[in-house]
Amino acid sequence: LIGKGRNHKYRTYRHDKCKHEEEKLIGIVREGNVKCYICLQIKYEKEAKAAGLTLIGDAKDSHYRTYRFNKCGHEEEIQMSLVRRKSVRCDQCLQIKWEKEAKAVGLTLIGEGRNNMHRTYRFDKCGHEQEIHTGAVRINSFICNTCEETSRDLPSKVYLLKILC
Repeated sequence: LIGKGRNHKYRTYRHDKCKHEEEKLIGIVREGNVKCYICLQIKYEKEAKAAGLTLIGDAKDSHYRTYRFNKCGHEEEIQMSLVRRKSVRCDQCLQIKWEKEAKAVGLTLIGEGRNNMHRTYRFDKCGHEQEIHTGAVRINSFICNTCEETSRDLPSKVYLLKILC
């Protein structure tokens, strides 16, 4: 304890280990739940830097923070655990990448798909819409299932036989 705080519920303390000074609620100190938030902030900033990010501030809850990607400058709310594991990607840049890949092969990206690997695209030539795997778009390995003849349309020479014993 090194001094008074902003009102009767707070006091100013110095942490023994790090020597940082902070104003804390008396009740929190009594419970022994004392963390140095200056050290925590420094830790979060180091983790962000190691992941190619800059920590900007708090976010929707205590598990998230707002970060800026150093490469592109986009900002996102990201779980701190993902930053700690360096498992982050810029969703805005990924969206731009998917749009460019689609345009290059005659498609327009129009929305989400059934999972994170599929998106809904519109064929620029015919206007039909279809869910396609993003990897298939990347390597131009897809067809319009409405316009093109596929195994679904062609007659089959496969017959089912019932064998009687």
